[in-house]
Amino acid sequence: MFPYDTTQQMLNMHLFFVKWLGCQIVESNIAISPPIDTFSNAITNRESHPNIWLSFGMSNRDGWVGASDIGAATFASGSGTQDYLCRIYNVGKLEVRVRFSSVKLKDDWHPRDRNRFIIADLTGEHES
Repeated sequence: MFPYDTTQQMLNMHLFFVKWLGCQIVESNIAISPPIDTFSNAITNRESHPNIWLSFGMSNRDGWVGASDIGAATFASGSGTQDYLCRIYNVGKLEVRVRFSSVKLKDDWHPRDRNRFIIADLTGEHES
């Protein structure tokens, strides 16, 4: 997807989703821990947000563009704040799970990981 300057472009993509989720948090008036200003600090300083994780996959919603509602939960933060959020972004068959959490799940990606991955639709691989 990014043949040149991949690290910087992946950071840009991460920051897009930081802004996308942050706007939804503000619009939904969800109190989070760590607080929402950590989102604007990451964007302003062009640094990855330590609590935003992305997971890429294929969806069965080919041709659909949209997003899920935001799901929120409290695990370790103080009362009145959420420390886990998830929202799904769909474009055609691409699905991006955007999570706000202090815990990395198996399929999560973060710019600091510097790992490569491939997103492939293998369902139509043998069709003519």
